[in-house]
Amino acid sequence: MKRFFILIIATLSLASCEKVIDVDLNSADPQMVFEANLAAGSDSLWISITKTADYFSSEPNPMVDGAAIDFTDGAGVTKQATGMGSGLYLVTGVNSTVGKTYTIRADVEGQITEASSYMPVTVLLDSVTFEFLPATDFSDASYRINLAFQDPPDTLNYYQIIVRINGKVEGDITVFDDKFYQGAYLDIPLFGYEIEKGDVVEIELQSIDADVYKYFLTLASIVSQTGPPGIAPGNPITNLKGDIQLGYFGTYSHSSIMDTIQ
Repeated sequence: MKRFFILIIATLSLASCEKVIDVDLNSADPQMVFEANLAAGSDSLWISITKTADYFSSEPNPMVDGAAIDFTDGAGVTKQATGMGSGLYLVTGVNSTVGKTYTIRADVEGQITEASSYMPVTVLLDSVTFEFLPATDFSDASYRINLAFQDPPDTLNYYQIIVRINGKVEGDITVFDDKFYQGAYLDIPLFGYEIEKGDVVEIELQSIDADVYKYFLTLASIVSQTGPPGIAPGNPITNLKGDIQLGYFGTYSHSSIMDTIQ
């Protein structure tokens, strides 16, 4: 079963006035779900649009085609997304650069939504090490992953850690900020990964903006029900504005280190 976890290296809080939308799990009307994520250095952007299914339905979420989507890059150039079928849309010729704000506006079956995301500067990983932890009476054998990097001073930074084992994303939703550690050299442990000798492991450190951080923070809290106090069950806090309130549009810069377990 996929585990969800929030890495908290500082006390985290969200204002009680943040909007969290509740959904009737029994028979809620289908709602649009809009998701798009742009990496620094990428020349294209994929967008996914689906509809929610009844909570008790075994059918896959319906995919939505026919949307009109405009994407504006950090240089102020607007491009239209091309529908690729199966609820997927593609924007090509993207000028993806850190330090810029990117905007999406979509008309999906008459529902209008838009969102903006700021792409932070890249924070480089300094080192990644692996430590084998033998099995105990309370846990299976596993590896502890240690990653280290220098946090930039004088700016509030938000991070997400992605772990890939043999090319597949594994583990937890792991997000944190540097609210109490600005400018510090951070050494962060990750636990519970099933890694064997010969596995190729990639650790990616993503720098995200505040809105994307809130989205994943509340998503992890809702799924695990073990997140920071004061966050009511519901849907993740989104940066989408308008008629569509499920999903998010995010941008991120990233650095990674890949190694083979010896």
